[in-house]
Amino acid sequence: MHGRWAYTSKDFRWNARFVDILGQAEDGTRTIDYGRFDEVVPDSLDRAEPSAAT
Repeated sequence: MHGRWAYTSKDFRWNARFVDILGQAEDGTRTIDYGRFDEVVPDSLDRAEPSAAT
């Protein structure tokens, strides 16, 4: 199986991060919530957006 993607500048989200999808069940089993795999939230770190190349 092979997959290929091309991203443009519109696809990038500045000052955002992926949500934490790792968890732990009550019995101690590690879990992964794939339902939130592509979810992003605002990043609490104050980072400057890179300047566009001219």
